[in-house]
Amino acid sequence: GVGCEGNRFWEDVLEHGQRSERASYFDIDWQPPKETLAHQLLLPILPDQYGICLENGFFRLRFESGAVRLSAGERTLPLRPKSLGPVLTRVADLLEGKVALAISDELRVIAQQFDNLNEGSLDDASALEQYRRAAGALQHRFAEFVAFTNLAVPLAGALEELSGRASVPDSFDFLDQVLRAQNYRLSAWQLALEAINYRRFFDVSALASIRVEDPVVFDAVHRKLLALIEARAITGVRLDHIDGLFDPIGYLRTLDLELHERLGESDRSALALYTIVEKILGSSEALPASFRAHGTTGYEFARVASGVFVDRRAETSLTSTYRRFTGDNSNFQDHALQAKRDVLSSLLVSEAMSLSRSLEQLAERDRRWRDLTFHSLHGALVEVMAAFPIYRSYVRPDGTRSDEDAAAIDRAVASAMRRNPTAGRGAYQFLRSLLLGDSTLPGAREFAMRFQQTTGPVTAKAIEDTAFYRYTRNIAQNEVGSSPERVGLELDEFHAQNSFEQSEHKLSLTATSTHDTKRGEDARARLSMLSELPNTWRRTVFELSRSAAKYRSVLDGDGHTPSQVPARSDEYLYYQALVGALPFGAKVSAFDALGERMQAYMLKSAREAKSNTSWLNPEPEYENALARFVEGTLADREFRAPLQRFCARIDRYAACKALGQIALKLCAPGVPDSYQGSEVWHQVLVDPDNRRPVDYAALEAALASLDERQRDRAALLRELLTNFADGSLKLFVVSELLRLRRDHTELFQSGYAALDAGPDVVAFARGARAHGASPSEFVPELICAVPRFPFRITRGRMPWPLGRCFGARELAGPHLAGTYKQLFTGATITSGGSLALSDIFAEFPLAVLLRIDAERADEWLDPEQHVGELRATNSG
Repeated sequence: GVGCEGNRFWEDVLEHGQRSERASYFDIDWQPPKETLAHQLLLPILPDQYGICLENGFFRLRFESGAVRLSAGERTLPLRPKSLGPVLTRVADLLEGKVALAISDELRVIAQQFDNLNEGSLDDASALEQYRRAAGALQHRFAEFVAFTNLAVPLAGALEELSGRASVPDSFDFLDQVLRAQNYRLSAWQLALEAINYRRFFDVSALASIRVEDPVVFDAVHRKLLALIEARAITGVRLDHIDGLFDPIGYLRTLDLELHERLGESDRSALALYTIVEKILGSSEALPASFRAHGTTGYEFARVASGVFVDRRAETSLTSTYRRFTGDNSNFQDHALQAKRDVLSSLLVSEAMSLSRSLEQLAERDRRWRDLTFHSLHGALVEVMAAFPIYRSYVRPDGTRSDEDAAAIDRAVASAMRRNPTAGRGAYQFLRSLLLGDSTLPGAREFAMRFQQTTGPVTAKAIEDTAFYRYTRNIAQNEVGSSPERVGLELDEFHAQNSFEQSEHKLSLTATSTHDTKRGEDARARLSMLSELPNTWRRTVFELSRSAAKYRSVLDGDGHTPSQVPARSDEYLYYQALVGALPFGAKVSAFDALGERMQAYMLKSAREAKSNTSWLNPEPEYENALARFVEGTLADREFRAPLQRFCARIDRYAACKALGQIALKLCAPGVPDSYQGSEVWHQVLVDPDNRRPVDYAALEAALASLDERQRDRAALLRELLTNFADGSLKLFVVSELLRLRRDHTELFQSGYAALDAGPDVVAFARGARAHGASPSEFVPELICAVPRFPFRITRGRMPWPLGRCFGARELAGPHLAGTYKQLFTGATITSGGSLALSDIFAEFPLAVLLRIDAERADEWLDPEQHVGELRATNSG
């Protein structure tokens, strides 16, 4: 974090520049394309142009904490030691006759010593060390001199005079000279877009990237973490944004070696500590086998757990409605490609330009490519980066690469050339050779690594923070790690993902909501209902649009076609967002509570889309008109009526899907990750809405109330289903399944097998098979089955998919014969080879069945004993 004071490493770099002992810690380009920035660090923290800020008195020289420092608005910055020579000389002049002659003379001596500081050669380590010691000693001497002579007050007055007067532009000349002499260049924040010369976290200039690939930096960064691990205070590590590292594979190997050393683990083949990485995988991408990690933070599970509840049969209808309403005939890939181009020409243009300059320098060193122009090289780089099919490749610094790396690079280059048939092929061929690690040019490998580091931020900003807000056909799947290019997911894809995780990454997290998801898990479950009622949704959305017409605005197009507010894509997103966020069982008062949240959400959505307004260049007219639209519609009874009707119709079916999603997560292979507050209905929107405080006391009270009512399980279930809107129903499911995981740990470490219950139910088993046995000999010990399309199952005629609405449909699979207990109801079910869905869903719309011995059927679940044990556990 470099956006405020307190980072002593960063401030040391600001003070000493390249001569700082910490300069190598940060990823800084001291020779950037902008020649006037040579040997300076761009500091884009000003609210306006530098000269305007200067002459408005934004900068002041201060004496603080024993040193002369620069005040820049609310920031206080260190000054280059050598630049203090002229400052203290002028101070001595101003204090002439106001302080004792001996004091002003000594001040001039100190000023001269600052002026004479030998900063040393950057290639001479001993000279640099000598400089740093001399500068530190001189700063200390100056601080003692001021304290001993009581000079602080007159010094402060002199520094204020040197800082200039707002009404006299010439009075700032001296301060301007001082600022130009610093190791950093202060600028308006917008200059970061084109000229930033330190690597950032995405486009956030207040977060500076560190060179953790350097062993010295690695040790400094991990010292505290490794000490805590060695003390056994930490039992697992989650590594976020792994793709931002220079060499993720090398980093994970280094970390694992350190962990083995600290924990005294001799078996280097096994991981020393539970380690997971935040890695967003494409639908056909797997975590690289060379990653030393147990798995990921679970976005791939969120993708299939949400997608399997979206009916693929509705794709044509939903697409037709979207195109008719918005007029957008492009597909998601078209939007994604354009969004990447836009990001590379705006938010991350400085990163793209820096890479292109490096590319040009490399071409100059090779006679085969030296005639390639900057224009052609930059065009090729942008197009290849835009066409990159995954977040990044993982070619190593030594050129080692996997077949998957080569395939991704080849695919991106081929796609880029195909989209640009008139462009010369030379630039693309040269770029390909560099990315594959085939070039022996000095600096080629460094370029390839930098390119890989950049594709991740480009993809994230373009897909998650741009295209998801432009292409709004089905926002239930506009999610991190998901695939909006098609509607829904087939059952076999869901099972294939789980089987793969069970085989390769059985300790991956399984997530359904995270701090980065665009909407809460239950909002997505409600939106998945659009695919079950596509015709009803079409009628509803056009009825909403007609009711909202009076609140739309038309803005003057400055000579162009006038624009409507909201834009049709924003309006379509708004109606879907309302369906997701409107609480279960919503009354009229719910609309009032939604107002502030929807205002913030729609403003963020419009800015993220970057079509009519943006974070960089807000359009107040559009944003104000959008705010009026939201305010007007939410207060309009005529508008609210069709929305309430639609939501009332889907409420219970959406709740059923939401519960099913949770059951799948808590029973599937992996370690379930429950996001804070999602133990009850979680219909939040994107941050900051999903980061509001959680009322844990209320959750604890609700859980205690559930436990008190466990003795009459049948009555409890009837009450929960009737009053489903209060969230206790979800809390019941979560608590029961977490307790099951705790009490039967071995079941959730066992195998996985898909079961067939027809297209409208998701079902699988956990169990085991004898060593070397065929899949047909798999013995299910636990069965999880949930309705996939509850409206289709019930035909909308029953509030919940229970009992007789399943007709004669059965759940089939090998070795199902046996006796089972239904976790939620306590009912005993005996199977002779298949299970009737009407039996397993007789009283509750979820089924988790545990195989038991017939003679112990009555002992498996004793609610009173179960709750008594839980209370003892909680109180302990």
